Amino acid sequence: MTDELTDAYRLRRPLLLAAAAEIQQELAEFLADQKLACRASATVATAEEFTAALARRKDLLSHPLTDADDQIVGRIDVYDFQNVAVAEDLVGKLYTVHSADWLDAQAGKAPVRRLSCVVPLQAMPDGWSSRRDVPVYFRLDIEATQQPPPALRPLPRVVYPPDPHAPLALIMKGGGIKGLAYVGALEELTKRYRFNWFVGTSAGAITAILLGAGYTPEEMKKLMSEKDFRDFFDASWYMYPSNLIFHQGLHHANAFTIWLDELLANKLNSQQRVRLKDLPHRVTVYASRRGRRTLKFDSIDADADAAYAARCSMSIPYVFVPQKEQGIHTYDGGIHQNFPVEELLRDHPGTEFVSLFLGPEIYETPKSRFVISDLLSIWTEGADIETVSRYRDQTVVIDPRPVGTLDFDLSADEKEYLLACGRTGALAHLASEAECTAARTARDTLKATILPIRTKRWRWKWARRTLYCALAGLAYVAYRIFF
Repeated sequence: MTDELTDAYRLRRPLLLAAAAEIQQELAEFLADQKLACRASATVATAEEFTAALARRKDLLSHPLTDADDQIVGRIDVYDFQNVAVAEDLVGKLYTVHSADWLDAQAGKAPVRRLSCVVPLQAMPDGWSSRRDVPVYFRLDIEATQQPPPALRPLPRVVYPPDPHAPLALIMKGGGIKGLAYVGALEELTKRYRFNWFVGTSAGAITAILLGAGYTPEEMKKLMSEKDFRDFFDASWYMYPSNLIFHQGLHHANAFTIWLDELLANKLNSQQRVRLKDLPHRVTVYASRRGRRTLKFDSIDADADAAYAARCSMSIPYVFVPQKEQGIHTYDGGIHQNFPVEELLRDHPGTEFVSLFLGPEIYETPKSRFVISDLLSIWTEGADIETVSRYRDQTVVIDPRPVGTLDFDLSADEKEYLLACGRTGALAHLASEAECTAARTARDTLKATILPIRTKRWRWKWARRTLYCALAGLAYVAYRIFF
């Protein structure tokens, strides 16, 4: 009987997730309107947790899927013990409270007021009313930390859509190797959001395609930790001149295409190259080409190889050989749409989304030493900062400095640092102050570790380049003397 109940729970868990998300959003907005210093959350047990709960129950004669009180769990944290009663009164105006009790206080913890509330009609997604194994009540715990309220940002307003089929897009900016930070951010964001549409440019396009194929953040983390990204620079130094002259780029990056093709085929058990339309989740990636505002590859209507679309989007000019679309060269999507939020909303107005932005967390005065650097910034970033400001509540800001776009020779510590940067940005967006403080500390510790490594590597690179230039100069002088 336990196995049958677990299977039934697994089938209806999406309904519970949607209802829990609606309750979370409703609570957060309602309590914010009341100017009460608190945070609201909602969770649903996994099938494994549910199985463990069943194992603890002595009486399985009644149906635990209808009478268990822990299938949708909400929580309100208030920062003053007196506000527990205030929060309870407010909840009573929002929901029908079936029962309320104080839990026994544990050592070192404040007592918890536990409410049993009726699941409201507006929180019930499509399909709820047709099932008999959904809970009538949800549990809501109110607890005071008895500490002064920290400076909390509001909870993000975008949560799981009430309709499980409604689009919730994840939009990722380009950024070269810095895009590894997205994996760290996704480790936290996927605990709160259920994305079903992945959008990106350059590094964001690669991440979008992997997510669209069904890779989890944990699987991607393992892939990134094992991969030596210098493999993508697949041309020897003596091939650089001929590649630039005849192919307009230093590296063909065939190693990248093969790598991504094999990852997608292994994930989807495909015997041929995976095409965008084969991906189980919707994916949209952007590239650039002459004669268009942007070149879009969308798995809904684009019949292109997924690895080819990613390769087009990451064709950094003169670094990677440009691909061709209908005989015309295509380049990195960052040239026109490095942060494609506005582009997506132009084509799909009203789409709910969360975006990942690589850049400083706090405004810094631009440091410009050369005209070319100003032109490159205008060319690739344009109005990105304005877009972040316009959609700040939906944007996760990740600061991966000092790692640069083309720092493909990352050490294990540098990879872990980028993951920590992503986690820190995600937790800051989710208003998890205590967790964010711990994540910042871990990130800063890793940053202090990698700085000496990067300084040593930078000196070695410049010493090697100086040696190459000196040898080239000597060769030229010898040629002029003897020939």
